[in-house]
Amino acid sequence: MARSLVLKVTCGAEDPERLNQGFTVAAAAAASGAEVSLWLTGNAAWFGVPGRAEEFELELATPLDQLMAAVLTSGTIT
Repeated sequence: MARSLVLKVTCGAEDPERLNQGFTVAAAAAASGAEVSLWLTGNAAWFGVPGRAEEFELELATPLDQLMAAVLTSGTIT
């Protein structure tokens, strides 16, 4: 039986570590085979706009666009 994860991220660039952590959890779940549904609300919704994830930078963190691609291998981003 496949496991699923629904994750909601509400913060944006004003809280970069928390934002990146939400994407990292979603990507890790997708990599483990879970069906992931990542919901972007509030300021996080801006990262659903094409090109915005590529602009985000957090030192020593996996880029958001790569994390989003990992989530989309087995899930959705809304």
